[in-house]
Amino acid sequence: MERLTTHDQKDALGFLRDAYGLREFEQFVQLALHGLPTLIRSEVTSYNEMDPCARRSRNWVVPEQPPERDEAWESVMDQEPVLAHHAKNLGGPLVRLADFLSSRELRNRALFSEHYGPLGQIEDTLGFIWQTRAGTMNAFGLLRRKRFNDRELALVEFLRPHLILAHANAIAFSTVTSTATQLRTAIDASARALVVLGRDRTIRFATQCALDWICEYFGRAVAAQRLPEPLDLWVRQHDSALQQLLELPRPRDPLVIDRKDRRLVVRLLSGETELMLLLEQQNTLIEPSSLRSLGLTARENEVLAGMANGHTKAEIAHALAISPRTIDAHVQKIYNRLGVTTLNGAAARAFQATRRAAARGG
Repeated sequence: MERLTTHDQKDALGFLRDAYGLREFEQFVQLALHGLPTLIRSEVTSYNEMDPCARRSRNWVVPEQPPERDEAWESVMDQEPVLAHHAKNLGGPLVRLADFLSSRELRNRALFSEHYGPLGQIEDTLGFIWQTRAGTMNAFGLLRRKRFNDRELALVEFLRPHLILAHANAIAFSTVTSTATQLRTAIDASARALVVLGRDRTIRFATQCALDWICEYFGRAVAAQRLPEPLDLWVRQHDSALQQLLELPRPRDPLVIDRKDRRLVVRLLSGETELMLLLEQQNTLIEPSSLRSLGLTARENEVLAGMANGHTKAEIAHALAISPRTIDAHVQKIYNRLGVTTLNGAAARAFQATRRAAARGG
C-alpha cells in the first residue's frame, strides 16, 4: 500500500477532527459527503444504508439526485461487484470497480445503463462497506469517470476505521438526544420536572421546567451548574443521612415551598453514582374551570372548588348567592357523580382533576 504524504495526512486529520466532533447523524453524513471530495476528487459522493437481499437502499448523494435514481440503483445493486466483494469480505482490503470490470465490460452491463451512466458516465468507484449491529450494509462511496490511483486507495484505507467509528458515535449521540427530548416532553406533560445531579451535586441534566421553577421558588437562577444554596443544603442533609453507619435515617420528607395559590414539592431519589430531584408544582387554590374533566355541571364545579379550597357551606352559599339548602343538594349530587361519600374524597378527586388540567396546559 502506498504511503501517504505529510500533506495528505494533515488534510485527512483535519477532516477527521471535524467528523469526530459532530454529534448529530445528519450533520455527520453531510460533512462526509462534502468533505471526502476535498481529499479525493470525485464527481459523485454517496452514503448508503443497504439491504441487498431485499433490494432496498436508503441513499444520501452529492450532488443530489432525483428519486428515480434510487429506484434504478435498487434494481441493479445485486450486479455491483464491489458490493458483492465486501459482502463476502467485510473488513477486507479495499477494491475499486475498475479492479473487476474494464470500461468496455462495464458499458455492456445494465449496471452502467441503469445506474452509473445516468449518474454521469461513472466508470470507477472507491469506498468502503461495513455492517452495523442492525444488520444493514452501510457504505461511503466516491464515484468518478477516471480510475482511482493507489495513493487515493491508501487515503481511503486510512480514513475507513475512523469514519466507521465516527458514524457509530453520531448514531449513538443522535439516539441519546432523541431519547432525552422524548423524556423531557414526557416529564413536562406530567406536570413534573427532573434534575439529575452528580455525586458532587453538580447538575448533569435538567428539564427547562425544573430550571424555571427553581428560579421562581428560590429567587435565583441556576448558576455554574449548581443548585441555589438553600436547595443544595437540603439535598446534602437528606442524602448524607443515608451514609450514616451508626443510626437509621429518618424517612425522607419532600421539601415543600408554599406560595399563595400553589406549592412546589421536591423529592430526592439517590443511586450510587447520581442523585435525582423530582419536582412537582401543585395548585393549592382550585379553580372551577380545572374540574371540567369530572363531568359535573358548572355550578357543581363552583361548589366543589369552594369545598376543596376549605370554605364552609355557608361561605360558598354567600359567594354564589344561593341558599345553604341548595348547596346541600349540590353536594349530594357531587358525591353521587364522583362515587364518593365524604368531603375528603371529593376534594381528592378535585385535586387530581386540577393536576391533569395542569398537565394538559389548561
